[in-house]
Amino acid sequence: MIESFDFVSAWSRRLPDPNFKNQHQMETHIFVVRCRDMPAGIGTEPNARQPNLHKRTYQNVKSSLLGEDDTEQGTFHLKNKGITIIADKVSQIDGKDTYRIDLESGSHGIVDGGHTYKLIVENRDDIPEDQFVKVEIRTGVPQ
Repeated sequence: MIESFDFVSAWSRRLPDPNFKNQHQMETHIFVVRCRDMPAGIGTEPNARQPNLHKRTYQNVKSSLLGEDDTEQGTFHLKNKGITIIADKVSQIDGKDTYRIDLESGSHGIVDGGHTYKLIVENRDDIPEDQFVKVEIRTGVPQ
């Protein structure tokens, strides 16, 4: 089953893969997304480990995300590696800043950054407007 998620990107780029563009149509899409706009419900099936937010490290990440630490406001995307998603397809849906990501249930989803994703989704209403996160979406990944 295919699930679709819409991302509004403040900044986006598309990079064809140097090895697998022709054979598998592999591409990497890079978005900078406002944390408050992150869609909920993306699975973590491809990730080898499930998010465990009880570790001290993730409490520090949460503090940075919510703007509760001593650093300058709006710098979360500069200090966090972001979220990487394996997807079936990426398509621009409004001709500008919105992209639809199609994921096949059970095989696509978050492969890296599951902890960051979970922190964002669970704290969405408390995140300042100026916090962004980098989202990398890979399509056509060889199996």
